[in-house]
Amino acid sequence: MASARPLQVLVAGGGIATLELLLALRAAAGPAVAVTVLSPAAELVHRPEAVGEPFGRVPRRYDLAEIVAGLGGRLRPGALRSVDPDAREVVLADGHRLGYETLVVAVGTRTAQAVPGATSFRPGGTGDTADVVREIEDGRASRVAFVAPAGAWALPAYELALHTAGRVHEAGVRTPGAVSLVTAEPAPLAVLRGAASDAVARRLEAAGVVVYAGREVTTWTDGTLTLGPDATTVPADRVVALPVPTGPGVEGLPMRAGFVRVDERFAVPGAPGVFAIGDAADYPVKQGGLATQEADVVASTLARQAGADVPERPFRARVRAVLWTGAAALYLSADLDDGEPVASDAAERAPWWPPEKVAGAHLAPFLLDVDEVGVERAVARADERRAHPATGALLATPDREGILPLDREA
Repeated sequence: MASARPLQVLVAGGGIATLELLLALRAAAGPAVAVTVLSPAAELVHRPEAVGEPFGRVPRRYDLAEIVAGLGGRLRPGALRSVDPDAREVVLADGHRLGYETLVVAVGTRTAQAVPGATSFRPGGTGDTADVVREIEDGRASRVAFVAPAGAWALPAYELALHTAGRVHEAGVRTPGAVSLVTAEPAPLAVLRGAASDAVARRLEAAGVVVYAGREVTTWTDGTLTLGPDATTVPADRVVALPVPTGPGVEGLPMRAGFVRVDERFAVPGAPGVFAIGDAADYPVKQGGLATQEADVVASTLARQAGADVPERPFRARVRAVLWTGAAALYLSADLDDGEPVASDAAERAPWWPPEKVAGAHLAPFLLDVDEVGVERAVARADERRAHPATGALLATPDREGILPLDREA
């Protein structure tokens, strides 16, 4: 039986993991949980879609306050600086302190430049990348290299390379090695090694993208990249690199390699009532769909704490990623065990629905509904859906206006 007093949950961060958490908590616990979202941003940007921005595809943006309020929460502007677990307080960037009963850290991560002098690809700041693409298209530069450094979710680098190769081909540029890709991974998208990684490698080869796998950039000077560990040189008039994730920089919480330490249920050891999800947590693979799965695990834990009669949701990591290529998309999936792939697959037809880049069980259908009918009706549709007790796959709403089951594999 639910408590008469709602469990008070403070969520730091205004990204996709936070939105999935709000939706999952509403579905599992309803009014038994009261949520405050702490975010310095006024809008939610669908960051995984930003890879299309240099090529004219604008990522979706949403009014964060409208969505949070529509889901029954409260948005509190501000940025998290530190946590005092003993006092159960957070300290904001402006020095203000807020108490919490339960805290979920979903602040993402800080980043650093991977290649000095190169263009850094950052969602929302992709104009420089678009300039590089235009320079290759119109002949002001003859060769461009895309770089995926160690620790980064490398998929955007492959998408940028494939899109650019297509543009170069359309522009009539036939320079051998016009587009290259340098990745610290031992093979293209090695986190999905197996069928998915092999399919990506074939796409790159067919597009004429030259791949240097298992390498890291040591220098870029005078139009030449030098790669370690064997001092290979690669001609590159322009370089676009993904930034290196360095951790969220939240003081007061235990860290591992710069990221917040979590256990198997994403609780922070030594900090009662604190959880961390998404890129801020020290789970080894940083990917939007995994962040939503982490949010679902925490939501089930908090719903049970609030007295809701729901099963404890296990964390079974499954990557579902869409590789935008400039032509037909490639749908990639893999089961992970402690961040390592167990099996992977690739398909040209989406094996899950909606076929979103972030396949969040609640998030994906909700955002499609927001796009179609607005926040108020999207919230009503979300309330009509129920999670399947065995698989967690979504069911259609009673009036059939809802979304098909998220995962046809379930």
